[in-house]
Amino acid sequence: MANWQGYRAIKSEAQDKGWPVIYKGDITTHDRQVLAKKTAPERFVWVLRECGTELLRYGQPGALMWAKAVAKYHPTARWYTYNGSLQPTTAADALTELGQSLIGLPICSRKHGHQIATVCAVDISGQRTQVGYNPGSFMRWLQLDTDKGTIIM
Repeated sequence: MANWQGYRAIKSEAQDKGWPVIYKGDITTHDRQVLAKKTAPERFVWVLRECGTELLRYGQPGALMWAKAVAKYHPTARWYTYNGSLQPTTAADALTELGQSLIGLPICSRKHGHQIATVCAVDISGQRTQVGYNPGSFMRWLQLDTDKGTIIM
């Protein structure tokens, strides 16, 4: 179902802040397209920058990796979470939430595509994002690598 309430909230916030100054189409085209779909997210992280926006879905490994890049290269960006209402947050808290949303996702074999484990921890503290899984009795870590939205190894 479309999330028009979410769209109105981010559009209003952008108008109140006067951002983005350039790439205004990010809101009226890209964000609107995502939130107008039948598969629109009910919850999301939204980033407002002077030069555009980012709408990031929970539970998507690529969203976490993109959010880390945005946090690094756009320190003046304003971060928000949406879950029925738009709430300001910090980049660190948004990254933590996006990381936690990966817990429970399948980890698939690169060679065969079969599920071999499930994400049980996420470490975003280093330069590389790692996901932890436990196929036996101890934690193993692998670098997050995504292919079509699936965690692979």
